[in-house]
Amino acid sequence: MTRPMSLPALSMIAACALPVIGHSQADKAWPHGSFTGVFDKMQVTLTCDSLRACEYTFGPGDAAVQPVLRRRARDIAPVDAQVANNNLTYTREAVQADPALYTGREGPVLADLRPVLESQARYRQCVSTADGDWGPLCQLDITKPGLPDAVLLVPTMNPTCNGQAFCAYYAVPLRRQTGG
Repeated sequence: MTRPMSLPALSMIAACALPVIGHSQADKAWPHGSFTGVFDKMQVTLTCDSLRACEYTFGPGDAAVQPVLRRRARDIAPVDAQVANNNLTYTREAVQADPALYTGREGPVLADLRPVLESQARYRQCVSTADGDWGPLCQLDITKPGLPDAVLLVPTMNPTCNGQAFCAYYAVPLRRQTGG
């Protein structure tokens, strides 16, 4: 007679069998749902209605005003988190070397990201579009109060990293919306 598996054993098998499910959100398929944040005074909304299709919206935050940018992507797939983690390390080192960056031109973006920068968090996994139009959407490897539920990386188009707070990507912390 075989003994039924324990709940922790079943959870471990499920987490290994489905790599797109977040370790702290085993009951929710990550990045399925809606996330919002603010980037340079614009509301950022990302809604993934499946594990492969997401809509990105950048706008003023007023539902009556047309969004500045809206794009639906149906080719979302996992990507290597190494470049995103390298960018995170670069930004951490930049603000540690020059805390005045928090009050400079990119200060508001850095201030929103500060809880991540001051933590030991790294990106656990990232997804992106195959065409590269958008930067990766990444999940942190730790969860604790004050940290975002996801981080959207937006290409900077900076010609060089030297002296910049962000190198390849700006980082936009996002919060999961209830019901999403």
